[in-house]
Amino acid sequence: MARRHVWQIGLLVLGLGMMGIGVWQLRTTTEGEAVQVVETNPSNTQGQAVVVEVAGAVLRPGVYRFDMGARVADALKGAGGLAPEADDAWVAKMINQAEIVKDGIKIYIPAREEQVELKAVGVAGAGTININTASVQELDSLWGIGSARAQAIVSNRPYGAIEELVSKAKIPTDVLEKNREKLSLY
Repeated sequence: MARRHVWQIGLLVLGLGMMGIGVWQLRTTTEGEAVQVVETNPSNTQGQAVVVEVAGAVLRPGVYRFDMGARVADALKGAGGLAPEADDAWVAKMINQAEIVKDGIKIYIPAREEQVELKAVGVAGAGTININTASVQELDSLWGIGSARAQAIVSNRPYGAIEELVSKAKIPTDVLEKNREKLSLY
């Protein structure tokens, strides 16, 4: 009977061998691999590149390389887009997808339930004021920030970096530095 099915047994052995090689290759390529930079080409600007980390509730979190001039939307698209558990309402409110990405930044997308937990435990640190969600009154309590500057901060949201307070809300650098320890983004 084995002679009649020799080709089928051969295919079975070959298939099992190929599966074993595939599993071995998968284990050896993922172990010890800290970060993989994925090359993308979202714009026509050639030459200089930026490297951006996209993390959280996206389909393929990782570190990506884009041509200079790429937008946040390009980075999210490069990471496969938002995962089903992503907090879409938070993204719509807090992420400016038209913003040009800067080299070395991290774009973090929280999951719906994670955002609730972040607010509950104050992940940004006890006593910090979130520049993307704070009220005018909270911002007004900071050194050198009056009601006019607080309103400018609120009007120019969202911020991807605390340093953007200088360029977007026209906050003086010395005021930013004096308050830096008290500020958070998310």
